[in-house]
Amino acid sequence: MAKKSFKYNPALQFISSADDAHNEKSEEQTHNTDYTDNKQYTDNEYNKHERKSKRLNLLLKPSILANLNKIAYMKQTSVNDLINSVLNDYSEREKETVSMYDKIFAEKL
Repeated sequence: MAKKSFKYNPALQFISSADDAHNEKSEEQTHNTDYTDNKQYTDNEYNKHERKSKRLNLLLKPSILANLNKIAYMKQTSVNDLINSVLNDYSEREKETVSMYDKIFAEKL
């Protein structure tokens, strides 16, 4: 049986090399300057730049999750973003409770 030669493989016409992709990217002008800096933020400034980095597991009734999926779909967002916005709104409404907590327990720290 003769050896197969892949020297003239027709599939290679459709595959670009890494150099081609790099050249295309370097030619494009990107204006994305949203890189993080090492600036120290105050509490108020930090909340504006805060990233989602904490995890929470929830047990939900299947009907609630089904409704959240429907709402998220209609609002063209994810369930995660929907839950984050609901919890953020609730947290904003309860600012007074949070400040009372901070006053009471800040002394004990």
